[in-house]
Amino acid sequence: MGDTVGTTSHDSAARGVAFARASLVVFGAGQSAAFIALPIVFRQLGLSESMAGLVFGLASAVSIFNAPMLGRQSDRLGRRYTLSACLGAYGIATFLFGMALYYFSATPATALAVVATLLLLRMLAGGMGSGIFPSCQGYIADSFEPRQRLGESGRLSAAMNLGLLAGALTISALGALAWRIEAALLAIGIVAGCFGAAIAAVFPVAAKLPPGARPRRITARDSRVGTIVLICVAFVAAQALVQQMMGFLVQDRLALTGAKAGFWTGLCFIAAVVASMLSQALLISRISGRLVLPLAFLVSGAALLAASRATTGIELVGCLFVTGLAFGFVFPTLMNMASTRVSREEQGGVAGVMASVSAFGLAVGPITGGVLYDAVGPVAYALAAALLGVLALAALAHKPAAES
Repeated sequence: MGDTVGTTSHDSAARGVAFARASLVVFGAGQSAAFIALPIVFRQLGLSESMAGLVFGLASAVSIFNAPMLGRQSDRLGRRYTLSACLGAYGIATFLFGMALYYFSATPATALAVVATLLLLRMLAGGMGSGIFPSCQGYIADSFEPRQRLGESGRLSAAMNLGLLAGALTISALGALAWRIEAALLAIGIVAGCFGAAIAAVFPVAAKLPPGARPRRITARDSRVGTIVLICVAFVAAQALVQQMMGFLVQDRLALTGAKAGFWTGLCFIAAVVASMLSQALLISRISGRLVLPLAFLVSGAALLAASRATTGIELVGCLFVTGLAFGFVFPTLMNMASTRVSREEQGGVAGVMASVSAFGLAVGPITGGVLYDAVGPVAYALAAALLGVLALAALAHKPAAES
């Protein structure tokens, strides 16, 4: 018989949290491997950057709609089977995506066939993958009281970042060995599919609603989380702008091109990701309070302002490390704020909404960033810093939830 909401035992919770973190590591690895591999193969095929952007952009659009629905399904059916189905489907789609890249790089095909096939597979991966985080976050809410959720949410985000880093390092290692980079997607797809199947058997029987229970449907316009949603969208858009424009900033501020630009861009990316992991895995459970979010916005804004004026590679790496350190606090804090504003029966739903608006921010940020960078160059980072300053004021003015 399934657990009722909020009755997960300590031993069961520890096992479930370990599986949840592992699921996000695998998911993150597949995401970064796909983001890195697709442009490389498209360039080999002579296809434009805009076509690659189309594949990723439309896949993100599917996540915007699917994440809330899959989050609600995890409330209704339980975390175990929703997480298993989402991770299994994500693994299959990722494996097929790698196979398609391998096939198209070896066999002539029209641009329409390439884009349509890869878009379909990324939509499947993005659509089903968007249910992984809400299921994991919902399980955290099932298993821990509100005061404990912030640290656990941070560690979930750290697991995702670890996966992103692992995927990028795997692609780099394969490239250094002169192996086909598509092999990374094939391997990750197999691991994700097998792990998804295993979860159906070994994941703790997760919380689900009693028969006939129908919790209130949560949307981005829900008055309980509306301000949090707006802050989240703006933050993720700013974060995406920073990540997507990093290569351009390095080239412009350091006057570098080619391999040297790639080297320093890679160092900046690694510094930002490692710093975020440090915040999420170790610091966020020790540093909390109402001022944490405004301070995180102010510190990251100051670091981005400094990055827009940096003149050496070491300065840029340092600025991005500080930015990542501050950014690491933001999403887990926002997720925890949203979680404490809804009932236990709505935890998957609210996590789905947060995943949905994050996907929207990830779609808007690079587009906006590209336009801004074309217009003002490195000053785009200063404008992102100004936006973070506004978010600091919004976070400071936002009324905290009552203690439960």
